[in-house]
Amino acid sequence: AELTAILHGLNLAWELHYKDVVCVSDSLHARQLSKQPAILSHAFATLIESIKDFMKEDWKVEFMHTLREGNKCADILAKKGPTTNRHLIVLEEPPSILVNALLMIEIMCLS
Repeated sequence: AELTAILHGLNLAWELHYKDVVCVSDSLHARQLSKQPAILSHAFATLIESIKDFMKEDWKVEFMHTLREGNKCADILAKKGPTTNRHLIVLEEPPSILVNALLMIEIMCLS
């Protein structure tokens, strides 16, 4: 799931012509898989190689790790995910369920 989310995110950022992207994930394992040499026998080798292909494009992609507890917005959305039958939902604006979490982030950044 983490590798798929990273790939979808990179694909969306590429399609929107972003040139400087920060990918934040709580999965160290997914990040390590995308940095190490190819493991052709890995069950998700195709996903991993697709992520690596995006990283070779003409843009800046930085990966950052966060603790699951430190990524409240992603946690809230992940919990909501099973209630929909769609594979990918692109949000133009944050949904109302994120308002409190986003306000807390803003307060933390200002202090």
